[in-house]
Amino acid sequence: MSARIVLYCDREWRDGACPRQLLTPAATVDDARRYGARDGWRTEGDRDFCPLHGGPTGRTATVRLHPDPSTGDTPS
Repeated sequence: MSARIVLYCDREWRDGACPRQLLTPAATVDDARRYGARDGWRTEGDRDFCPLHGGPTGRTATVRLHPDPSTGDTPS
């Protein structure tokens, strides 16, 4: 029986989390992170981030909400 380690993107936001994952043939976490790095994954501390999110200092998907001044609505 062989071990495989899966990297999961740790990017979270208020309503959910990134579903991306990377199945690696690695037997150790360090080897899995090396496989991930070749595919653009980043590790910050003990957290892994997919190429889209890139971690706290990398690219992130951002949604900007603008309040409607005519109604006084503000984003929560």
